[in-house]
Amino acid sequence: ADLRRAIQVAGLLGVRRVVTMSGLPAAEAGGTTPAWNVNPWHSAYLDSLEYQWDEVAVPFWRDIEALAAEHEVKVCIEMHPHNLVFNPATLKRLVERVGATHIGAEMDPSHLFWQGIDPVAAIKDLGPLVFHAAAKDTRINDRCKVNGVLDDRFTRVTDNPLELGGHWTLNTWPTESSWDFVAVGRGHDETFWRGFLDTLRKVDSHMAVNIEHEDMELTQLEGLGVVARTLQAANSQLGRSGRGYQLHWLVGVLQVDARPYEGYRPHHRPRSRRTTSAGAAREATRSPTAARSQEPVRAAIQGARSDPGRPTDGRTRERSGQAPWDMDVSGCRAECRSPGGRTGKRHPRGGGWRPPGRCSRPSRPAA
Repeated sequence: ADLRRAIQVAGLLGVRRVVTMSGLPAAEAGGTTPAWNVNPWHSAYLDSLEYQWDEVAVPFWRDIEALAAEHEVKVCIEMHPHNLVFNPATLKRLVERVGATHIGAEMDPSHLFWQGIDPVAAIKDLGPLVFHAAAKDTRINDRCKVNGVLDDRFTRVTDNPLELGGHWTLNTWPTESSWDFVAVGRGHDETFWRGFLDTLRKVDSHMAVNIEHEDMELTQLEGLGVVARTLQAANSQLGRSGRGYQLHWLVGVLQVDARPYEGYRPHHRPRSRRTTSAGAAREATRSPTAARSQEPVRAAIQGARSDPGRPTDGRTRERSGQAPWDMDVSGCRAECRSPGGRTGKRHPRGGGWRPPGRCSRPSRPAA
Protein backbone atom coordinates (compact mmCIF):
# COMPACT_ATOMS: atom_id res chain seq x y z
CA ALA A 1 0.00 0.00 0.00
CA ASP A 2 2.84 2.42 0.80
CA LEU A 3 4.48 1.84 -2.59
CA ARG A 4 1.20 2.35 -4.42
CA ARG A 5 0.56 5.63 -2.60
CA ALA A 6 4.14 6.77 -3.25
CA ILE A 7 3.71 6.18 -6.99
CA GLN A 8 0.41 8.05 -7.04
CA VAL A 9 1.79 11.02 -5.11
CA ALA A 10 4.95 11.07 -7.24
CA GLY A 11 2.82 11.26 -10.37
CA LEU A 12 0.90 14.24 -9.00
CA LEU A 13 4.08 16.06 -7.98
CA GLY A 14 5.91 15.42 -11.23
CA VAL A 15 8.51 13.23 -9.53
CA ARG A 16 9.62 10.58 -12.02
CA ARG A 17 11.61 8.21 -9.81
CA VAL A 18 10.53 6.19 -6.77
CA VAL A 19 13.09 4.00 -4.98
CA THR A 20 12.10 0.82 -3.17
CA MET A 21 13.11 -2.81 -2.63
CA SER A 22 11.54 -5.90 -4.14
CA GLY A 23 10.40 -7.41 -0.85
CA LEU A 24 10.68 -11.02 0.28
CA PRO A 25 7.72 -13.40 0.62
CA ALA A 26 7.45 -16.32 3.01
CA ALA A 27 8.68 -19.72 1.86
CA GLU A 28 5.16 -21.07 1.33
CA ALA A 29 1.52 -20.07 1.31
CA GLY A 30 0.32 -19.08 4.77
CA GLY A 31 3.85 -18.38 6.02
CA THR A 32 4.51 -15.31 8.16
CA THR A 33 8.32 -15.14 8.16
CA PRO A 34 10.28 -14.03 5.07
CA ALA A 35 12.66 -16.63 3.65
CA TRP A 36 15.73 -15.75 1.58
CA ASN A 37 16.67 -18.72 -0.59
CA VAL A 38 20.02 -18.46 -2.38
CA ASN A 39 22.14 -21.22 -3.93
CA PRO A 40 19.11 -23.57 -4.06
CA TRP A 41 21.05 -26.80 -4.49
CA HIS A 42 18.29 -28.65 -2.59
CA SER A 43 14.95 -29.05 -4.40
CA ALA A 44 13.10 -27.79 -1.30
CA TYR A 45 14.69 -24.38 -1.74
CA LEU A 46 13.79 -24.34 -5.42
CA ASP A 47 10.19 -25.22 -4.52
CA SER A 48 10.16 -22.22 -2.22
CA LEU A 49 11.66 -19.92 -4.85
CA GLU A 50 9.10 -20.99 -7.43
CA TYR A 51 6.29 -20.15 -5.02
CA GLN A 52 7.84 -16.77 -4.14
CA TRP A 53 8.25 -15.78 -7.78
CA ASP A 54 5.23 -17.38 -9.45
CA GLU A 55 2.57 -16.91 -6.80
CA VAL A 56 3.62 -13.69 -5.08
CA ALA A 57 6.25 -11.51 -6.75
CA VAL A 58 5.24 -11.62 -10.42
CA PRO A 59 1.51 -10.89 -9.85
CA PHE A 60 2.35 -8.09 -7.39
CA TRP A 61 4.89 -6.41 -9.63
CA ARG A 62 2.64 -6.65 -12.68
CA ASP A 63 0.14 -4.52 -10.79
CA ILE A 64 2.90 -2.10 -9.77
CA GLU A 65 4.14 -1.87 -13.36
CA ALA A 66 0.65 -0.96 -14.57
CA LEU A 67 0.27 1.68 -11.86
CA ALA A 68 3.72 3.15 -12.56
CA ALA A 69 3.02 3.33 -16.29
CA GLU A 70 -0.31 5.05 -15.62
CA HIS A 71 1.41 7.76 -13.55
CA GLU A 72 4.56 7.93 -15.72
CA VAL A 73 6.81 7.02 -12.79
CA LYS A 74 9.90 4.79 -12.91
CA VAL A 75 10.21 2.36 -9.98
CA CYS A 76 13.87 1.89 -9.01
CA ILE A 77 14.55 -1.33 -7.12
CA GLU A 78 17.53 -1.38 -4.79
CA MET A 79 19.29 -4.71 -5.25
CA HIS A 80 19.51 -5.61 -1.57
CA PRO A 81 20.26 -9.02 -0.02
CA HIS A 82 17.40 -10.51 1.99
CA ASN A 83 15.13 -9.45 -0.87
CA LEU A 84 13.98 -11.45 -3.87
CA VAL A 85 15.89 -9.04 -6.13
CA PHE A 86 19.47 -8.73 -4.89
CA ASN A 87 21.71 -8.73 -8.00
CA PRO A 88 21.54 -7.95 -11.75
CA ALA A 89 20.34 -11.46 -12.65
CA THR A 90 17.32 -11.30 -10.33
CA LEU A 91 16.56 -7.71 -11.38
CA LYS A 92 16.49 -8.69 -15.05
CA ARG A 93 14.43 -11.78 -14.24
CA LEU A 94 11.77 -9.60 -12.61
CA VAL A 95 11.71 -7.14 -15.51
CA GLU A 96 11.45 -9.92 -18.09
CA ARG A 97 8.78 -11.92 -16.29
CA VAL A 98 6.65 -8.86 -15.63
CA GLY A 99 7.25 -7.41 -19.11
CA ALA A 100 8.14 -4.16 -17.38
CA THR A 101 8.98 -0.83 -18.96
CA HIS A 102 8.75 1.23 -15.75
CA ILE A 103 10.69 -1.04 -13.37
CA GLY A 104 14.48 -0.95 -13.19
CA ALA A 105 17.45 -0.74 -10.84
CA GLU A 106 18.56 1.67 -8.17
CA MET A 107 22.33 1.25 -8.38
CA ASP A 108 23.53 1.18 -4.77
CA PRO A 109 27.06 -0.25 -5.01
CA SER A 110 27.42 -0.88 -1.27
CA HIS A 111 25.25 -4.01 -1.28
CA LEU A 112 26.99 -5.29 -4.39
CA PHE A 113 30.50 -4.88 -2.97
CA TRP A 114 30.02 -7.34 -0.14
CA GLN A 115 28.45 -9.89 -2.48
CA GLY A 116 31.64 -9.82 -4.57
CA ILE A 117 29.96 -7.94 -7.45
CA ASP A 118 31.78 -5.22 -9.38
CA PRO A 119 29.25 -2.34 -9.55
CA VAL A 120 30.78 -0.97 -12.77
CA ALA A 121 30.36 -4.36 -14.45
CA ALA A 122 26.81 -4.51 -13.07
CA ILE A 123 25.96 -1.11 -14.60
CA LYS A 124 27.29 -2.25 -17.96
CA ASP A 125 25.27 -5.46 -17.70
CA LEU A 126 22.02 -3.69 -16.82
CA GLY A 127 22.50 -0.71 -19.16
CA PRO A 128 19.29 1.33 -19.53
CA LEU A 129 17.66 -0.63 -16.71
CA VAL A 130 19.65 1.54 -14.27
CA PHE A 131 17.24 4.34 -13.37
CA HIS A 132 18.83 5.85 -10.26
CA ALA A 133 22.06 5.64 -8.23
CA ALA A 134 23.31 5.92 -4.65
CA ALA A 135 26.73 6.97 -3.40
CA LYS A 136 27.50 4.55 -0.58
CA ASP A 137 30.65 2.52 0.04
CA THR A 138 31.56 -0.75 1.75
CA ARG A 139 34.82 -1.67 3.43
CA ILE A 140 35.80 -5.33 3.41
CA ASN A 141 37.58 -6.04 6.71
CA ASP A 142 40.35 -8.52 7.49
CA ARG A 143 37.90 -10.70 9.41
CA CYS A 144 36.28 -11.55 6.09
CA LYS A 145 39.26 -13.84 5.42
CA VAL A 146 38.10 -15.97 8.35
CA ASN A 147 34.29 -15.75 8.34
CA GLY A 148 33.49 -14.72 4.77
CA VAL A 149 30.77 -12.20 3.95
CA LEU A 150 27.86 -14.19 5.41
CA ASP A 151 27.60 -13.52 9.14
CA ASP A 152 24.88 -14.50 11.64
CA ARG A 153 26.48 -12.93 14.75
CA PHE A 154 23.94 -10.10 14.98
CA THR A 155 22.29 -9.68 18.39
CA ARG A 156 18.99 -8.22 19.58
CA VAL A 157 18.66 -4.68 20.88
CA THR A 158 16.96 -4.80 24.28
CA ASP A 159 16.89 -1.08 25.11
CA ASN A 160 14.59 0.98 22.87
CA PRO A 161 15.14 -0.95 19.60
CA LEU A 162 14.44 0.65 16.24
CA GLU A 163 11.11 -0.66 14.95
CA LEU A 164 10.91 -1.87 11.36
CA GLY A 165 7.16 -2.43 11.20
CA GLY A 166 4.95 -4.94 12.95
CA HIS A 167 6.91 -6.61 15.74
CA TRP A 168 10.20 -6.57 13.82
CA THR A 169 13.18 -4.53 15.06
CA LEU A 170 16.71 -3.72 13.91
CA ASN A 171 19.51 -5.85 15.36
CA THR A 172 22.98 -4.88 16.58
CA TRP A 173 25.87 -5.10 14.11
CA PRO A 174 28.51 -7.69 15.07
CA THR A 175 31.87 -6.67 16.49
CA GLU A 176 34.91 -7.52 14.34
CA SER A 177 32.58 -7.61 11.37
CA SER A 178 33.55 -8.99 7.99
CA TRP A 179 32.49 -5.77 6.32
CA ASP A 180 31.03 -2.35 7.15
CA PHE A 181 29.17 0.39 5.34
CA VAL A 182 31.42 3.45 5.11
CA ALA A 183 31.46 6.88 3.50
CA VAL A 184 32.38 7.00 -0.17
CA GLY A 185 36.17 6.87 -0.49
CA ARG A 186 36.77 4.93 2.73
CA GLY A 187 36.17 1.54 1.15
CA HIS A 188 37.12 2.15 -2.48
CA ASP A 189 39.36 4.91 -3.75
CA GLU A 190 38.76 7.82 -6.09
CA THR A 191 39.77 5.74 -9.11
CA PHE A 192 36.84 3.40 -8.59
CA TRP A 193 34.35 6.24 -8.12
CA ARG A 194 35.62 7.98 -11.24
CA GLY A 195 34.84 4.83 -13.21
CA PHE A 196 31.49 4.48 -11.42
CA LEU A 197 30.39 8.01 -12.38
CA ASP A 198 31.71 7.65 -15.91
CA THR A 199 29.78 4.42 -16.45
CA LEU A 200 26.59 5.96 -15.04
CA ARG A 201 27.05 8.95 -17.33
CA LYS A 202 27.05 6.66 -20.36
CA VAL A 203 23.66 5.31 -19.27
CA ASP A 204 22.12 8.68 -18.35
CA SER A 205 24.17 11.86 -17.98
CA HIS A 206 21.39 13.42 -15.86
CA MET A 207 20.99 10.53 -13.42
CA ALA A 208 20.74 11.62 -9.79
CA VAL A 209 23.38 10.35 -7.36
CA ASN A 210 21.97 10.07 -3.85
CA ILE A 211 24.44 10.38 -0.96
CA GLU A 212 23.46 7.72 1.55
CA HIS A 213 25.34 7.95 4.85
CA GLU A 214 25.62 4.88 7.07
CA ASP A 215 29.21 5.25 8.28
CA MET A 216 28.98 4.78 12.05
CA GLU A 217 32.56 5.99 12.53
CA LEU A 218 31.74 9.50 11.27
CA THR A 219 29.17 12.12 12.22
CA GLN A 220 26.60 13.20 9.65
CA LEU A 221 28.57 16.23 8.52
CA GLU A 222 31.92 14.46 8.57
CA GLY A 223 30.51 11.71 6.38
CA LEU A 224 28.85 14.17 4.02
CA GLY A 225 32.11 16.07 3.64
CA VAL A 226 34.11 12.91 2.87
CA VAL A 227 31.60 11.79 0.25
CA ALA A 228 31.31 15.21 -1.38
CA ARG A 229 35.08 15.65 -1.63
CA THR A 230 35.58 12.16 -3.08
CA LEU A 231 32.85 12.51 -5.69
CA GLN A 232 33.86 16.03 -6.65
CA ALA A 233 37.48 14.95 -7.07
CA ALA A 234 36.46 11.94 -9.15
CA ASN A 235 34.12 14.04 -11.26
CA SER A 236 36.71 16.78 -11.80
CA GLN A 237 38.98 14.21 -13.44
CA LEU A 238 36.16 13.31 -15.82
CA GLY A 239 35.47 17.00 -16.45
CA ARG A 240 39.03 17.61 -17.60
CA SER A 241 38.63 14.80 -20.11
CA GLY A 242 35.29 16.14 -21.36
CA ARG A 243 33.28 13.40 -19.64
CA GLY A 244 32.13 15.31 -16.55
CA TYR A 245 29.03 14.08 -14.76
CA GLN A 246 26.22 16.41 -13.71
CA LEU A 247 26.10 15.84 -9.95
CA HIS A 248 22.79 16.35 -8.15
CA TRP A 249 23.12 16.21 -4.38
CA LEU A 250 20.26 14.53 -2.55
CA VAL A 251 21.43 13.79 0.96
CA GLY A 252 19.95 10.92 2.94
CA VAL A 253 21.35 10.86 6.49
CA LEU A 254 20.40 7.51 7.98
CA GLN A 255 22.82 7.53 10.90
CA VAL A 256 21.48 8.28 14.38
CA ASP A 257 24.44 10.14 15.79
CA ALA A 258 25.24 10.80 19.43
CA ARG A 259 27.14 13.98 18.56
CA PRO A 260 24.81 16.20 16.49
CA TYR A 261 26.33 19.50 15.49
CA GLU A 262 25.25 22.59 17.40
CA GLY A 263 21.83 23.87 16.40
CA TYR A 264 20.90 20.75 14.42
CA ARG A 265 17.20 19.98 14.09
CA PRO A 266 16.30 16.66 12.42
CA HIS A 267 14.39 16.95 9.13
CA HIS A 268 14.58 20.75 9.30
CA ARG A 269 14.97 22.56 6.01
CA PRO A 270 15.22 26.36 6.37
CA ARG A 271 13.08 28.40 4.00
CA SER A 272 14.43 31.11 1.75
CA ARG A 273 14.96 34.53 3.32
CA ARG A 274 13.29 36.05 0.27
CA THR A 275 10.12 33.99 0.30
CA THR A 276 7.92 36.16 2.52
CA SER A 277 8.20 39.10 4.88
CA ALA A 278 7.43 36.72 7.72
CA GLY A 279 10.34 34.61 6.58
CA ALA A 280 12.57 37.67 6.62
CA ALA A 281 11.46 38.42 10.15
CA ARG A 282 12.28 34.90 11.24
CA GLU A 283 15.71 35.19 9.65
CA ALA A 284 16.33 38.45 11.49
CA THR A 285 15.59 36.80 14.82
CA ARG A 286 17.45 33.56 14.11
CA SER A 287 20.26 32.98 16.58
CA PRO A 288 23.87 33.11 15.33
CA THR A 289 24.30 29.56 16.60
CA ALA A 290 21.49 28.25 14.40
CA ALA A 291 22.82 30.16 11.41
CA ARG A 292 26.32 28.81 11.92
CA SER A 293 24.95 25.27 12.16
CA GLN A 294 24.04 25.39 8.46
CA GLU A 295 27.47 26.52 7.29
CA PRO A 296 29.08 23.03 7.30
CA VAL A 297 26.26 21.68 5.15
CA ARG A 298 26.64 24.55 2.70
CA ALA A 299 30.39 23.97 2.59
CA ALA A 300 29.95 20.24 2.05
CA ILE A 301 28.01 20.75 -1.17
CA GLN A 302 30.11 23.64 -2.49
CA GLY A 303 30.89 23.23 -6.16
CA ALA A 304 27.79 21.27 -7.17
CA ARG A 305 27.16 22.18 -10.78
CA SER A 306 23.95 23.73 -12.03
CA ASP A 307 21.71 22.87 -14.94
CA PRO A 308 19.15 25.69 -14.82
CA GLY A 309 17.41 24.81 -18.07
CA ARG A 310 16.44 21.25 -17.17
CA PRO A 311 13.27 20.28 -15.26
CA THR A 312 13.94 19.11 -11.74
CA ASP A 313 12.40 15.67 -12.36
CA GLY A 314 12.12 15.34 -8.60
CA ARG A 315 15.82 15.93 -8.06
CA THR A 316 17.67 18.66 -6.20
CA ARG A 317 19.06 21.41 -8.43
CA GLU A 318 21.36 24.13 -7.23
CA ARG A 319 23.94 26.43 -8.67
CA SER A 320 27.58 26.21 -7.65
CA GLY A 321 28.10 27.07 -4.01
CA GLN A 322 24.42 27.42 -3.19
CA ALA A 323 22.31 25.18 -1.01
CA PRO A 324 18.73 24.25 -2.04
CA TRP A 325 17.18 26.40 0.69
CA ASP A 326 18.75 29.55 -0.83
CA MET A 327 16.40 29.33 -3.80
CA ASP A 328 13.66 31.91 -4.26
CA VAL A 329 10.32 30.17 -4.79
CA SER A 330 8.24 33.32 -5.14
CA GLY A 331 8.19 33.26 -8.95
CA CYS A 332 5.89 30.27 -9.40
CA ARG A 333 2.41 31.64 -10.01
CA ALA A 334 1.35 30.08 -13.31
CA GLU A 335 -2.05 28.40 -13.16
CA CYS A 336 -2.51 25.20 -15.12
CA ARG A 337 -5.00 22.42 -15.51
CA SER A 338 -3.94 18.84 -15.06
CA PRO A 339 -5.04 16.08 -17.47
CA GLY A 340 -7.69 15.11 -14.93
CA GLY A 341 -9.20 18.57 -14.98
CA ARG A 342 -7.90 19.68 -11.59
CA THR A 343 -6.57 23.20 -11.26
CA GLY A 344 -3.13 23.43 -9.74
CA LYS A 345 0.29 24.97 -10.09
CA ARG A 346 2.83 24.24 -12.78
CA HIS A 347 6.37 25.41 -12.37
CA PRO A 348 7.39 27.80 -15.20
CA ARG A 349 10.26 25.48 -16.15
CA GLY A 350 8.17 22.34 -16.20
CA GLY A 351 8.20 19.33 -13.92
CA GLY A 352 4.54 18.37 -13.81
CA TRP A 353 1.30 19.23 -12.06
CA ARG A 354 1.29 20.26 -8.42
CA PRO A 355 -1.76 20.42 -6.14
CA PRO A 356 -3.31 23.87 -5.58
CA GLY A 357 -1.27 25.98 -3.20
CA ARG A 358 2.19 27.41 -3.02
CA CYS A 359 4.75 25.75 -5.28
CA SER A 360 7.88 24.79 -3.35
CA ARG A 361 10.10 24.33 -6.39
CA PRO A 362 12.88 26.85 -7.03
CA SER A 363 12.11 29.26 -9.85
CA ARG A 364 15.40 31.16 -9.91
CA PRO A 365 18.50 31.38 -7.75
CA ALA A 366 18.47 34.01 -5.05
CA ALA A 367 20.90 36.85 -5.64
